[in-house]
Amino acid sequence: MNKQPEITDATRKRILDSFWILFRNKPIDKITVAQISEGAKIHRSSFYRYYQDVYMVLEEFEKDLLDSLRTEIEPVFEKTDLSLPVYTELTVPILMKYFDKIYRLLNDSSSQFRQDFFSEVKHNISSKLDLGVSEMERKYMESFITSAMLHNFNYWYEHQDVCSLTEINTVCQKILFYGISKMPDVKKY
Repeated sequence: MNKQPEITDATRKRILDSFWILFRNKPIDKITVAQISEGAKIHRSSFYRYYQDVYMVLEEFEKDLLDSLRTEIEPVFEKTDLSLPVYTELTVPILMKYFDKIYRLLNDSSSQFRQDFFSEVKHNISSKLDLGVSEMERKYMESFITSAMLHNFNYWYEHQDVCSLTEINTVCQKILFYGISKMPDVKKY
């Protein structure tokens, strides 16, 4: 088996940028290697030296986005007294920076990103935030919070002309915390 050459950072960036321009507007199964190559200003043969197909580019695109999110969100967890509202307040600006990409990948049925993104969110909730609840309650809260997060993203995307994601998160928190705060075993925020 021939070893593939190392891809240069500039070529890699051009391929991923070209892919993103196409992926923003069409489903993955409608994107061709020829279109990506043309947008990246490389020959198709050069594309195949680095990637097997369009789906391999999608995987790298998803991985890069998750790596960027981890890199920017990790310092949030250095705060010693981190509650869920504080976590949300500090991470929303980071998520907004990548919102178009996150939204597109979360809503693409062929993307692995949705599962990976929510696994990351659940990991952050369970390992980094002290919720002060039982194991069963924590698992339910992880699932509920990630579902609410997806709903908030989708709602904001469809109504961004009349509200901000921060406003939507505030409303969601009010709904959540007025209900959750009445549970006797939940740590008060």
